[in-house]
Amino acid sequence: MNDYELSWVPSKLPLEKPFYKSIYQSLYDDILTGVLKPHDQLPSQHELSYFLDIHFTTVTHAYDLGLKNGLLYTEKGRGTFI
Repeated sequence: MNDYELSWVPSKLPLEKPFYKSIYQSLYDDILTGVLKPHDQLPSQHELSYFLDIHFTTVTHAYDLGLKNGLLYTEKGRGTFI
């Protein structure tokens, strides 16, 4: 792991495989427990992938799952939000 401040980091580290499901589950859990609140901005896919030392498409897949399930939304040019 890197010493890098992010707006959110999965609460269960190290991640279990498949990583995208582990990231999604951590997002889901943190939303349910109030760690993440509506309209909180998530780190960019590149930032989170760099921090976790995984490929950015893995984070993209997790964020896409959150979008598909209505947990997340995006604003073009601004980022991904709860």
